[in-house]
Amino acid sequence: SDDQERHSVDPESGYGESLRGGGAICFGHKAVKDFLSQHNFSYIMRAHEAHADGVAVSKGGKVFTIFSTSKDHNQGKKAMAGC
Repeated sequence: SDDQERHSVDPESGYGESLRGGGAICFGHKAVKDFLSQHNFSYIMRAHEAHADGVAVSKGGKVFTIFSTSKDHNQGKKAMAGC
């Protein structure tokens, strides 16, 4: 999230420790921009994080997260899944 990025992401590297803990890494806008540029990509598509609308867009419209499970993961009875 943008809030997490403001508090835990190193502005020089673009990476930080995720608030979820367990060694998870948070990637910020700089990390995304650098990765896309380095690999000549336009977007990052990632999957499985629960979102009630089935998809979330972040990092200035460059990262798409697709909810790819048939379980609702506490997202409510109308949760959508991409499978």
